[in-house]
Amino acid sequence: MKKTLLTLFILLTFLVSLQAAEKKVTRLGGHPFYKSKNLTPDELKKIAVDRAGDVKMGFEEAGYGGLVYPFLEQIQKSELKETTIEPGDKLMWMLAKRGKKVTVGHDIVWAGKKPVPAYTFKIAREENIYEFVIPKICANISLKSIAKAPVCALAVSPEKVEVGKPVKVDTCGSQEYVKNVVVITDAAGTEVKTLELPAEGCSTEVTFDKPGVYTFKSVSHNGEGFCSSKACEGTVTVWENKPPVCKLEVRPTEVLKGQKVTIDGSGSTDPDGKIINAAFEVKDANGVVEESRNITEPPFSYELKTKKVGEHKVSLFVKDDGPEGGKTSEGCTATFLVKKRGFILADAGFSQMYDPNNFVFLRLGYSYKIQENLRINGLVGPYIEVSDEDYGTPVVVDVTLTYHPSKFWIGGGTGLWLVDGDSKLDLIANVGYEIFSGKKVTGSLFLEGRSAFKDFDKFKDMARYGLGLRLSF
Repeated sequence: MKKTLLTLFILLTFLVSLQAAEKKVTRLGGHPFYKSKNLTPDELKKIAVDRAGDVKMGFEEAGYGGLVYPFLEQIQKSELKETTIEPGDKLMWMLAKRGKKVTVGHDIVWAGKKPVPAYTFKIAREENIYEFVIPKICANISLKSIAKAPVCALAVSPEKVEVGKPVKVDTCGSQEYVKNVVVITDAAGTEVKTLELPAEGCSTEVTFDKPGVYTFKSVSHNGEGFCSSKACEGTVTVWENKPPVCKLEVRPTEVLKGQKVTIDGSGSTDPDGKIINAAFEVKDANGVVEESRNITEPPFSYELKTKKVGEHKVSLFVKDDGPEGGKTSEGCTATFLVKKRGFILADAGFSQMYDPNNFVFLRLGYSYKIQENLRINGLVGPYIEVSDEDYGTPVVVDVTLTYHPSKFWIGGGTGLWLVDGDSKLDLIANVGYEIFSGKKVTGSLFLEGRSAFKDFDKFKDMARYGLGLRLSF
């Protein structure tokens, strides 16, 4: 019970102290700044200038010296609105003048029976809005209230974005506002867009169709003509991810089956970034994929060992390191030819030995390219005697090497000359010239000489000379 009584006593004392702090005013005009029955706005603006010294003294006495010059400046520009001070209205302070002395009354309560005609206007200073009322009867400047001025907040994201992708503009962190006005300018300062974002729709998205650096400036407005004292800024760099450009080379462009070719995409470039992937695909002449390979590190090239004869097509697509997986280039292609190493050989011709013995020879065999210009050849076939001599029909088994620097070729080797009573091992030399070449067959005319090793001392009599046609299939 004692605690309850003590609490009531403390509360009553507090209420009494508040009442004592307030000063009730029941009459105005006794100590006027300017005595008038019906003060006009023009008179009020003139009084503020003519009595600026008194205004300054009063503001300083009230503890608001920093508002003097904003007040004197803005009262000349502002539209003074008519209002009334209603019974019970409170004023934070009121200036009055007792003779030549400016006085300040704090915590004023209008306790009169009737409303008092007055003017009102507001000024903004830093982060506050100050509402003044000035009774028409006395021009006693009074501060009625202090409210928070709008404070802007702006977030623009992302800081770097590709052309055509959305940029989020968020002003929702602003305070004491009804709308935000965001002006967007390019690097040259030219206005590109203006956004009005109300409190209920305080964020939006914008896109740009040109690369560049864009500046966002946002000002918050409270609907009474006041805005944030400072604009909020943000910048966005808009860039255009241009696709990479691929370049493909195959070296060499013609090889023998089993040899290697270098497939090279290292010449590919990206104008605004780097290449992170090169996708190669090799197809044969029928469009069948022989190999696919992805390379993710420079120099984006590799060696391929050829396995299949024919023309091959290589395609390449490269991808850059742009956002959202990057962009892929248009495809580029190159071709290479894999030539077969082995050929069927067929020889036919005429050969003569000094004895004389005349032969028509027919040989069939196989030729294998050791290198592009070097071949090893194996042939077997009969030498059919067409003279009257009863020499028989030799069969030859020849192995030769031929060198083909161009259409002209030269060769040599050894061969068995097998015939009853005169079998021997021959040394062979030949020279030829390609007279036609088709997709499936080529033909050469050639001269050939052969002589047995054991008959070198009788070379003139025992050597055989021939002229023939060689077909390669």
